[in-house]
Amino acid sequence: DHADLWLSLRTIFRLFQDDKLSAILDLAPLNGELFATQTLDGCALSNRDLLAAFWYLAYYQERTGTPSRRVNYAALDVEELGSVYESLLEFHPHLDLNARPPSFELIEEGGERRSTGSHYTPPELEAPLIKHALEPLKQERLAAAAAQDSERGDAQTRRSAPVSASPRLRVSPSSSERAILSLKVCDLACGSGHFLLAAARRLGKELARVRTGEDEPAPERVRESVRDVITHCIYGVDKNPLAVELCRVALWLEGHAEDKPLTFLDHRIRCGDSLVGVFDLKALEAGIPDEAFKPVAGDDRDAARAAKTRNVRERRESLFRYAFGQQLQKFATELQRIDALPEDTIEQVRVKADAYRRLEHLPEFEKLELACNVWTAAFFQRHGDTETRRGERADSLRVSASPLSASSPVTTEALRTALSTGSLPDKRLAGWIRATAHERAFFHWPLAFPEVFAAGGFDVFLGNPPFLGGLRISTEFGDKYRQWLSFLFQPFPGTADICAAFFRRAFNALNPAGRFGLIATNTISQGDSREGGLGPIKLEGGIIAFAKRFVKWPGQATVEVNLVAVSKRPTPEQATLDGVLVSEISSRFDAEPEQDPQPLHQSRDKCFIGDFVRGIGFVVDRQEAENLLSGDSTLSRCLMPYLNGQDFNDDYQQRSDRHVICFHNFMLQQAEAYPALLGLVRERVKPFRDSVKEKHERENWWLFARYRGEMRYAIKGLERVLVRSRISDTHAVAFVDPNWIFNEKTIVFAFDDWFHFALIQSNMHEMWMRKFSGTLRTDISYAPTDCFETFAFPQSPSTAARAEAERLGEAYHEHRRQTMLARQLGLTKTYNLFHNPQCMDADIARLRELHAAMDRAILACYGWTDLDPAHGFHQNERGQTRYTISPAARRDLLRRLLALNLEIAAREPATT
Repeated sequence: DHADLWLSLRTIFRLFQDDKLSAILDLAPLNGELFATQTLDGCALSNRDLLAAFWYLAYYQERTGTPSRRVNYAALDVEELGSVYESLLEFHPHLDLNARPPSFELIEEGGERRSTGSHYTPPELEAPLIKHALEPLKQERLAAAAAQDSERGDAQTRRSAPVSASPRLRVSPSSSERAILSLKVCDLACGSGHFLLAAARRLGKELARVRTGEDEPAPERVRESVRDVITHCIYGVDKNPLAVELCRVALWLEGHAEDKPLTFLDHRIRCGDSLVGVFDLKALEAGIPDEAFKPVAGDDRDAARAAKTRNVRERRESLFRYAFGQQLQKFATELQRIDALPEDTIEQVRVKADAYRRLEHLPEFEKLELACNVWTAAFFQRHGDTETRRGERADSLRVSASPLSASSPVTTEALRTALSTGSLPDKRLAGWIRATAHERAFFHWPLAFPEVFAAGGFDVFLGNPPFLGGLRISTEFGDKYRQWLSFLFQPFPGTADICAAFFRRAFNALNPAGRFGLIATNTISQGDSREGGLGPIKLEGGIIAFAKRFVKWPGQATVEVNLVAVSKRPTPEQATLDGVLVSEISSRFDAEPEQDPQPLHQSRDKCFIGDFVRGIGFVVDRQEAENLLSGDSTLSRCLMPYLNGQDFNDDYQQRSDRHVICFHNFMLQQAEAYPALLGLVRERVKPFRDSVKEKHERENWWLFARYRGEMRYAIKGLERVLVRSRISDTHAVAFVDPNWIFNEKTIVFAFDDWFHFALIQSNMHEMWMRKFSGTLRTDISYAPTDCFETFAFPQSPSTAARAEAERLGEAYHEHRRQTMLARQLGLTKTYNLFHNPQCMDADIARLRELHAAMDRAILACYGWTDLDPAHGFHQNERGQTRYTISPAARRDLLRRLLALNLEIAAREPATT
C-alpha cells in the first residue's frame, strides 16, 4: 500500500507548526504541541490503515449490528471531546515485535482512574460550584474596582449601566479588566479541564461585557476575552501526564482566536500529584521530620530507628539558612515579567516558552527543587529489607525496585547539602531521589506557581478530586503514601477518604479571602473523612457557604455526591444548605452549631464489629458442613454457622446456610487436633494468606485476620445477642444465637433483654446513628465508636417506664417475627413495606403502631414525655418517604441527646 496520504497529513501539520512555511500559503500558524514533531513521524502508515482510522473517527455504531452513523463534530463541545479522550487514558499501547506479523494493541491496564476514584464531571454539577465559589469573588473584585474609581472621582472613566432587569457594574475598563484578570483559579485534579473551561467561559464573558459595555458581546470578542482569561487566570494540576495534555488541548481549543497561535500553557497546567511535595518552603529550615522514619510493613524497624537517630543528631546542628521568601519573590517577579510577554505570533510564544525554561534552569531554582525533592523523598524511602512489600500494587513500587541500602538513608544532612551546594555527592542517592520524584510525581506548589504563592495563594479552587476510601489508599498507592497523608494533614484518621486530603490542600493553598468549590463523596461530612477534612477546616476558620447533599451522579442512580463551597474569609455570611438559606453549616452538613459528642465510658465494650475472616476458604456450604459434622461431632467446636449482613437482612429468620471454620485463638498445635478442618484451611486458605502483606496474617494462616475475643468476653453467658447489618440503610436489630460466628459485615450488641432491643430499635437511636455514622454509597455504615459509644442511654428510667419499654419491645419483636414468617420476607423487604405509604395491610399497620408506641415508651425512659414525636410519613434528607418521627421532632431529639451526652461526659471522669 502507498503512504502518500500520511505524508500529506504530516506536511499539513508541519505547515501549522512552522510559521515560515505557513506564510508561503498565507495560513495562520498555530504552533503548540498539537502539531509538534512526534516520535512516530519517521514511521510510515499505509493509505489503507490511515483511511480506516479516519473512518472509525468519522462513524460510529450505537450497538453491534446497527447502521453506522456519522459523528457530528460541529455539535461536540470541548468538554465532550475531553471526556472521550479522558476515557481512553487507561489504555496503554502494547507492541509485540515477536509476533508474526508484529502486532499492536491498546491494553487497559488496571483501570487506574476508576480504581483511584477519578471521574469526569457533568456540567450540571459544575454550575452550582462556579456560582458559589467563583462568582462571589468576581463580584467582590468588580465592586472594589468600582469603589476605587468612585474614590478617585474619575467620573469620566465610568460608564453608565443601561437599564436592565439585572443591573451590572459599569466601571473603567482598565480597573475592571485588572479586577477580573487578577483572579487566580486552580483545579488541583484537573483531568481534561472541565472545571477550568467553565471558569474561563464565565470570566471571559464578564471580561467581554466590561470591555464592550454590552450585555451580550459578539462571539469573537468573547473568545478574545476567554483567551486572555486562560492566559492570566487559569491554573491546573493533574497526576496523569496525558490528562495534563488533554487539559491544555481543551484550553487551546476554547481560547483559540483567529490569526493567533496557540498560547503557552506549560507553566499553568502542570503535571504532578497535588498532595505530594513541599507546600511551604519554610519546612526545609527545620530539617527532615522524625515522622519520615516511621516504619511500615516491610521496613526493618532497627534500620528505621538507626536512621531516625542519625537524623535527630543532624537536625540539632543549625541548618543552612536560606532566604526562601526573597528567593520566591525573585522567581515570582521573573514569572510576572514572562507572563506579560505577548503571544500574538509564534515567535512571541517561543520567546515566552524559552524564558520560562531558563527560569526553571536557574541555579537557585534547581537548588531549591533538589532540596524539596530530598525532603519529600525521605518519607518514601525503605529501611533495611529491600524485598518488595507483599500485596502492594506493582505500579506503586516501581521506585522501590532499587531502594536505598540501610547505610544511605535520606536524612537532614542530604537536605543541608542540597541547599548549600545544589547537588548530592552520593550519585546513587541522587539517582534514587530523582527516580522517586518522577515516579511519585512530586509537586512543590511554591516552585510550580511562585507568582501565586508570593501573593498569598489562589483566589479560587474548583474541581472534582478523586474519591478513594481510606482503606484503599494503601492498596492503590502503598503504605508510605498513606503515612505521608497522615503526617501532612494531621489529623487524618485511618479511613478518611482521599478527597478529604484534597479539601485540606485546597483550603491551605487559598489566600485569606479565597474560596473553593469541590465535589466530594457523601463521606466528606461523616466519620474519619469529616475529621480529616471539613472538621479541621472549620477549626481553622473556614466557613461552609454552600452544600448540596445526596446529588445523584447523572446516569448512575447508585452514586451520590456532595457539592461543597467553602470560604476562607472568617466573615460570617448566610449559607445555603440543600437550597435553603441557613445561618451556618456545620462540618456534618446540618444547620446546627459545630459540636461533637464525646465517647462515653458507660457505653464501652457493649457493641462490636464481627470477625474479619480474610479468606473465603474458611467458609463451607451447608452440605459440606453436614458431611463433616456427621463424621465427627466434635468438629462443632470449630465449625459453626456463619452469619453476614446480607443473610441477616434477607432471610426471614436471620439465618445463614453457610458454616465457617474458626480456630478461635488457637495455637497451630491446638488446631491440629482437628485435622479434617485444618487440612481444608491449609489447602484453601494458606496459598492466599502466603501472598498478603500483613506478617501476622501470613504467619497465622489458620486464624481469622481479626478474631473478636473482646466480643466473646462481653457476650459470655448471654442466651442471645442483638445483631444489626453493619452496612445497610435498613435499621433493624434482632436476637440471634450467640454461638454463631458473625462476620465483619455485622454489628453485635452485648444485650439479651427487651429493654435494650427497644432502645436500639427505636427512632431515638436510629436518628443518632444516621447523623453520626458514615455512609457507603446510599447505605449507612454503622460505626460503633461514632454512633454507639457516643449514644447516651436513659440514665435513671423509672421502673414503670422501663417495664413498659420492655413490654412493647417484646411485642414489637414478636409481631415483626410473625409478619416475616407469614410473608416469607426478610428484614429489608419487610421494612420496605413499613415505609411504603401505599401499603396499609393490617400486619404492617400494626407494626407501625407498635413502633410509635415503643418510641414513646423510650422517650418516657429519658423523661422527655413533652417531646411530640409526630409519627407519620415524612421525607428524609434524601427526599425519600419514611414512616418515622417528624423533622422538627428529629432536630429536638438530637439536640437533647447531644446535651445529655455532654452532660454525662462532663461528670464521667470524676467517677471512672
